[in-house]
Amino acid sequence: MHYLRWQEPDTPRLVERLGMRIDSTLGFPDETGFRRGTTMPFRVWDHVAGRGLDLWEMPLAAMESALFVRRELGVEEAVRRTDRLAETARRHGGALVALWHTTLWDELDYPGWVEHFLRTLDGAVDGGAAVSGLSDALSSWTPG
Repeated sequence: MHYLRWQEPDTPRLVERLGMRIDSTLGFPDETGFRRGTTMPFRVWDHVAGRGLDLWEMPLAAMESALFVRRELGVEEAVRRTDRLAETARRHGGALVALWHTTLWDELDYPGWVEHFLRTLDGAVDGGAAVSGLSDALSSWTPG
């Protein structure tokens, strides 16, 4: 969901009803971190209906606009913060889900965004992490 809008229990029910099986909306629009306190994917629970949904959440931990626009960080601090999140995910055997908008390639209006993106990916690869889309990442945690 754009702007990471999430309303319990309506949003996950709607997402499930639309046939989506994976989501990464549960992140912070203005900060970094693990919003539900985990680096692991989890099946979404409908607390009102008392049942698990046929929907998996891969929690979003970092978004470049939160780092550069809302937190007003420079490249070095943005990279350090993202590296700390990656280390937390690595230490717990989890995943670091990050979001970069296509505007990152516009260095004139978004200076440093592409450097942050490339350094984050380089760090992940150098650290032995798998870099993939959500579906591929989730398949390593869930059966077929």
